[in-house]
Amino acid sequence: MHVPYGETNPVTFGMVNEREMDASVKQLSDVDFVALEAERARELVDAEFECADGEQAYLVRAVAHTTNQGFSASFSRRYGLFVRHTALGHWKPPLMKRALVVCLTEAPRQLCPTAGVVG
Repeated sequence: MHVPYGETNPVTFGMVNEREMDASVKQLSDVDFVALEAERARELVDAEFECADGEQAYLVRAVAHTTNQGFSASFSRRYGLFVRHTALGHWKPPLMKRALVVCLTEAPRQLCPTAGVVG
């Protein structure tokens, strides 16, 4: 999908902690995202995670290489939510299923999780 430059904006997000990862991935097995209460979002991220006024926390699907670092997330009302994982080095299949908590002003029209390697 080609998205015009400037069409997306970065969003606040947090990685689901390892204790909750398997259950979160399983929860997303049949859906792309799930709306969360603020307290549950904080429990999943294990941090002082908070969405801005007017934003809703969502648990969303993601894919990753062998690390949980290197995620970015951006949103377009027209195109949806883009969750990207970028790793350095060589890609070693398979990709791992992951979950993130993101803050959005509205539910995404679609979710586009991708992964790539630089180097």
